[in-house]
Amino acid sequence: MPPSGGLKIMLASELKEESELSLLRKEAAQLRTQLAEVKRVDDQELDKLWRLAESQSNQLAQDQARISDLESACADKEVAEQLLSSHAVAI
Repeated sequence: MPPSGGLKIMLASELKEESELSLLRKEAAQLRTQLAEVKRVDDQELDKLWRLAESQSNQLAQDQARISDLESACADKEVAEQLLSSHAVAI
């Protein structure tokens, strides 16, 4: 016995809902894939920025050490010049 009109409508409605649900599941899977890709790219960018910050921090430490060395050398030079100047006056 073929389905009655009401049953046909109910079956058609269920098929439509299942089809929509299937489409929503596919969309959700695509969105999860896109989100994973965005996260991967964000992680890569974060790693790049972290390496850059470490590099700049190391360069800054080297520059500060060099400045300290130069300041020390200048102070030593000034002391040496004062000693020579006072020694020359004494002679």
